[in-house]
Amino acid sequence: MILRKHMEDESAFQVPDRKVINMNEYYEIEYWASKFEVSPEQLKLAVQHTGSIIPAEIEEYLAGR
Repeated sequence: MILRKHMEDESAFQVPDRKVINMNEYYEIEYWASKFEVSPEQLKLAVQHTGSIIPAEIEEYLAGR
């Protein structure tokens, strides 16, 4: 049981896939928002506006604002 709990805890700290932003995983939203120095809400709006989940495209959009 302790081992299982430890494994569950580790899964909460997975490193996001660097090729896409998974908007269904809060830890990824937090990671990318921090990386782009925006709030999670600003990141969500950028994804909605661009229609993209590609980090480079989101970063370009945010830089141009």
